[in-house]
Amino acid sequence: MEPAIKRVARRTGLKPRTVAADRGYGEAGVDDALHNLGVRNVVIPRKGRPTKARQVEEHRRAFRRHLKWRTGCEGRISSLKRGYGWDRSRIDTTEGARIWVGHGVLTHNLVKISALASRPHSRAAPRPIPVVSDQRIAGQTTTPREDRTEWAAGPPRRMVTPARRS
Repeated sequence: MEPAIKRVARRTGLKPRTVAADRGYGEAGVDDALHNLGVRNVVIPRKGRPTKARQVEEHRRAFRRHLKWRTGCEGRISSLKRGYGWDRSRIDTTEGARIWVGHGVLTHNLVKISALASRPHSRAAPRPIPVVSDQRIAGQTTTPREDRTEWAAGPPRRMVTPARRS
C-alpha cells in the first residue's frame, strides 16, 4: 500500500487525504505507515476482533461515510464487469485495455444519463415568477398590448393572456 501512495503523490504532486481499502490491509503497521506519509483519513477495517479504542475509531461518522463510499465503488465496478465488458478486454496490449475500459465507462455513463433524463420528475417544476414591467411600477398608464406580465424564468407552461380592459 505504501508504494502505491508514494507513486500517486509523485505523479500528481499531492498527497491523498483519504485512503480506503478492504479488511485484508487492516493492520496497525499499514495505518501507521499511511499516517507517516501524510494521509489524514485511513479507512481500513481491522482484521479480527477490534479493540475498544479501534471500535470507537471505526464508528466515527467520517470513517463510516468513507467506508460506505468504498462499498458503493465496489458495487459499481461489479456492475461494469457484468454489464459493460470489464470482465475481459477484447483488445490486446495495455493501451488496448485502456481503450476498452474507457469505452465501458462511456457506455455506462450514457446509459445512466439517459435513464435519469427520461425519468419523470418526482415533484412539479417550480412555477415561473411574474415580474412586473418597469412602466407599471412607475405608475404609468399603458396600452393593453404593453400591459403584459414578463416572466423571469421564461413563459409559463400554459400561456394565459391578461384580460382586456373595457
